[in-house]
Amino acid sequence: MIKKQMVFIALIGMMCLLCLTPFFDTVLFLSLNSAAFLLMTVIVLKANSFYAFAAFILFLISSVININFLSLKILYIIYVCAALFAVLLLYYYHTLCRRQISESHDRKLQAQKDRNELEYQCKVKEESLKGLYKKGDEIFKLFEVAKEFNECISFNEIGKILTDKIFYDLPFKSGKLIILEGGKKKSVFKMYRFSEQIWEETLDEGGYNIEKLILFLDRNKKMLEITHKSVKSFDFIDQNTVEFPVWIFPCIIQEKIISIFILEGGNKEDFSKFFIITSQLALQIKKINLYNTVKELSITDGLTGVFVRRHFLERFNEEIKRSIKNNFSLSVLMLDIDHFKMYNDTFGHLVGDVTLREVAKIIKENVRKVDLISRYGGEEFAIVLPETNKQGGVEAAERIRSAVAQRKFRVYDEETKVTVSIGLASFPEDVIGTYDEMQFELALELLQKADQSLYNAKETGRDKVVSYNNKA
Repeated sequence: MIKKQMVFIALIGMMCLLCLTPFFDTVLFLSLNSAAFLLMTVIVLKANSFYAFAAFILFLISSVININFLSLKILYIIYVCAALFAVLLLYYYHTLCRRQISESHDRKLQAQKDRNELEYQCKVKEESLKGLYKKGDEIFKLFEVAKEFNECISFNEIGKILTDKIFYDLPFKSGKLIILEGGKKKSVFKMYRFSEQIWEETLDEGGYNIEKLILFLDRNKKMLEITHKSVKSFDFIDQNTVEFPVWIFPCIIQEKIISIFILEGGNKEDFSKFFIITSQLALQIKKINLYNTVKELSITDGLTGVFVRRHFLERFNEEIKRSIKNNFSLSVLMLDIDHFKMYNDTFGHLVGDVTLREVAKIIKENVRKVDLISRYGGEEFAIVLPETNKQGGVEAAERIRSAVAQRKFRVYDEETKVTVSIGLASFPEDVIGTYDEMQFELALELLQKADQSLYNAKETGRDKVVSYNNKA
């Protein structure tokens, strides 16, 4: 607005000068016309098209009028033509410069725009590269976890990774790992709870109805992300005792759920990472189950399910060392089925095998979980009772003998009965001399004395318990 006012004032001033020029002498006339010319030049160069055109026309009209009053007409005409030519030349030059300046400004703006676009693209690519680096780092960490999982051969080793490594990379409040039994009917084999630096086997369901959870997952076989809002849709969770969100991952191998992985209070962005971990975890649990199966097959008798002789002797030696170190008592039983060769000849070996399996089952039912049972020979069993003196050993042996004698075996179409004879030796009562460094020899000595007692039981009528140094 101020610029237009100044141009308008200059136009008025030019008109006044042009109007005054006829009343002065030649020198002053030319001076006033020159001043008017300069004002016109400013208007032409600075104003818009309307003011410039008006100033040009006014100067031209004034020149025509002034020619009539001026004696030197030719000189004035030359002056006017020169002035108009100069104005046109200046206008052309000014237009050219302005166009160049405008083009240069446009190029500068375009360059700035291109620069901003380039900086934006660089920033986007930089962010994308950072994202790729981050994802690469996460994948590397998950690969490291998978590698460490792959080296596990027990559930406790898995627990160490979950509590020591994963917790710090992918924090959460707590979790559960439920290992399921094989077979058609799913049931809990082992259950562990874990959090920071804690991994322990537990029987506490801790806010979950595990039976209902297993039934739900067996029907749906899908991952669950449960929040405060959605918990009402699931009847197997006690919302007052768990930390939300709750993530439940069924570990599925060949369309079968072998375990359930539960996490509480994790970060939402880590859900997909735990899904990857669960996939690896499922494979590892399958491997550990196979490893345990192979290990069990290598240390247990295929027919009776009790320890084979080699593994039994290794474990027996460990118990002898523990008993010596802690000054504990220990008893050894040698059990033999009476007249078993005649039994096989009468009923056949298939019936005999079933009977062996049933006798082993009776032994398991009448001893503790800490006691060691082995198939020592064909129909002969050896049993180690840790922390049990001779009197306790006799009581356990009598309990087994009585249970076998009272049991009727329904095998195929046959109903049979058998009896057993049991010999017993105890530590330290039946050991003579020192036993600090000769534990294996000590184990064999006790087995020999128990076997000698068994021989005495058979010689004195069978179906009885005889302890070492007690012939009655």
